[in-house]
Amino acid sequence: MPQPDFSVTPRPLSAHARPPRAAGRALARRWAWLTGGLLALGLLPFLGLAFSNVPFWDDFGMAMLVREKGLWGAQQVFYHTWGGRYGTAFLQTVGNPLTYGWVGGFRFTPLVFLGGTGMALYGLVREFSQHRLAPASAGQAAALLLLLALGGMPSIYPMFYWFTAATGYEAGIILMLLAALGGLRALRARTAAARWGWYGLAQASVIITVGLNEIALLLLGWTLLVALAASWRAGRRRAAAAWGGLLASAGAGGVVALLAPGNRVRMYGAQYASHPHPAPDIVGALRFATDYYTAFLSRPSQVLVLLLTAALLGPLLVRARQWRPAGFRLPLAAGVGVLLVGGGLGFLFYALVNKNPPPDRTQSFLWLWLLLGWVAVLWAAVPTQVPAAVGQALARLQRAAAIMAFFWLAVSLERPAWTEWLRNAPAWHAQHEARFARMRAAARAGQSTVTLAPIGGLVPRRVAIMGETLFYNPAPNNSVQRSNNDLTARWFGLDSVRLIARPAYEVGRGL
Repeated sequence: MPQPDFSVTPRPLSAHARPPRAAGRALARRWAWLTGGLLALGLLPFLGLAFSNVPFWDDFGMAMLVREKGLWGAQQVFYHTWGGRYGTAFLQTVGNPLTYGWVGGFRFTPLVFLGGTGMALYGLVREFSQHRLAPASAGQAAALLLLLALGGMPSIYPMFYWFTAATGYEAGIILMLLAALGGLRALRARTAAARWGWYGLAQASVIITVGLNEIALLLLGWTLLVALAASWRAGRRRAAAAWGGLLASAGAGGVVALLAPGNRVRMYGAQYASHPHPAPDIVGALRFATDYYTAFLSRPSQVLVLLLTAALLGPLLVRARQWRPAGFRLPLAAGVGVLLVGGGLGFLFYALVNKNPPPDRTQSFLWLWLLLGWVAVLWAAVPTQVPAAVGQALARLQRAAAIMAFFWLAVSLERPAWTEWLRNAPAWHAQHEARFARMRAAARAGQSTVTLAPIGGLVPRRVAIMGETLFYNPAPNNSVQRSNNDLTARWFGLDSVRLIARPAYEVGRGL
């Protein structure tokens, strides 16, 4: 990865060595094109893999819920029998291509999540710099952040390619970014219409986010509380009122989500009212949360990405320190404390309801919040005055970090992504298209059961292809495995779908 073009200005050359101004501008343009081209090339396989994407697990189930209960009936059933994640239920039904009988729509849903994340990052970078950072530089910063996030992510698949998981988690990241963007734009708007329009976007984003999952509720509430406290401490009463209004909406939405009857049904069963429930094991939860959180924070790939992010973006953050929103200052130790407390709340909540480690999709969500928060913390900690020697040292460090990031991402992220796209994706897509065609034909012929061969001839690299999407001989006591096959069959108008043999590549358990 070449040195990004948003570095600080290097030390001027001597009069004899200085190149002509026109030649310098031409070199800068070529460097910017090279950097942008490499970043685009790095993201290309993840975009290309979208066109081989297929439905998975709950994708069929949520569409069947709409088919059987109707759109609004599905929301009520979900709220009363499964959980209070009203934002997730809404997105998984209204936005689900299977709701409209469109299997091919899953080729485009990863583009929505990848592109939505990139565009939200771009908009927030531009807004944080008060639109003084050039669009090309803001685009490069957003693309770099997205690549680094992918490099340290515990699991990419559930965040972008598995529709029902992505709507519950990656959508939360996008909406959090939009809430921050809307709040900042509202505070800077010059007209009442613009101010209320942007603030309306922030409010809608907050209300949907807290209805996606409980971890999103905790992290967004904590973030808004910190923004409120920092604005109040800086004497910015108008900003404090804006963040406080969003926090109030998050609290109201959180109450609606947490009081849902479906939460108790999911945890204790349909007869929860007639059975006593043990008190939560606070001490045990603290122990589990500490163990899992420590393992999460010490994961080598994530530690490396955090360090590379600081080195690669350091010159930009120093140069843009004068563009920070008023009151956006926080000592580094305090900022790190904010991040650690937020992540700890997420792990503690999960430990209270489940003694197993959080699944990869939950940890990936926490990772994205931590990484983006890390960038904000670094920028808030940059002092107003930075000696020239520090800027020059950061520029040299950036060059070394760019070389290291290039080779590390090429080996750990790009190689499996390109291999999966060019080698596995065509066979994966073709076999699923043939499988879907056979199920449709069987339904038209009046058959009730279809027996299929497992997906084969590929080795998943665990990027966008995780393994077989059906289960072989699902156990009678495993309702998740049984319902996945059954729901797939019912969506195609069949009674059951079975595999004739055990698949060579079964899906990972950590999704």
